[in-house]
Amino acid sequence: MHQDIRQTIRLIREDIYFRCEYEHKPTGAMALLKMLIQPGVFCVALYRWQVFLDTHQLRPLAGILKLFNLFAFGVSIDSRAIISGGLVIIHANSIYISDRVQIGARCILFHQNWIGYSPFAQENTSDPDGLNGPIIGANIIFGAGACAVGPIVLGDGCKVGVNASVDSSFPAGAVLFGVPARQISKS
Repeated sequence: MHQDIRQTIRLIREDIYFRCEYEHKPTGAMALLKMLIQPGVFCVALYRWQVFLDTHQLRPLAGILKLFNLFAFGVSIDSRAIISGGLVIIHANSIYISDRVQIGARCILFHQNWIGYSPFAQENTSDPDGLNGPIIGANIIFGAGACAVGPIVLGDGCKVGVNASVDSSFPAGAVLFGVPARQISKS
């Protein structure tokens, strides 16, 4: 996936606008600049620039941004993860998103979330590396400590509760709790 500078700025803008909407804050130019100093917003913007640099064959610079994100905020997002606009990290602390992950628009992550492939998942012959990562729909909320691992699909509008461990697919609108996660209702 090739990402140009306009797409990068558009994605950052979508991330910040959705954060403002989620927190019921104004969206004027000055308010948007103030949002950039919040750790959760800043680390998402760094990730977007990391992807830009990686797609333009500037991998050493992308690696530096990834390391800065990790050391400063405890956030590690692989450049190969496909994440749509509207990514919100509420508390930039212990977030891990691996490669082979696809996340739809308007995803909210609290702290200590893990989204990635599982070393315990069955091999899948459609993936050249043998493992597929999670496909996360749009308008998803991950509570603190929640994780989604393996070749799973979470439908649009799912809510993953605090410390839930999702290792199987669920339909749109599912509300998930527990280890392993189970659907307790539909939103």
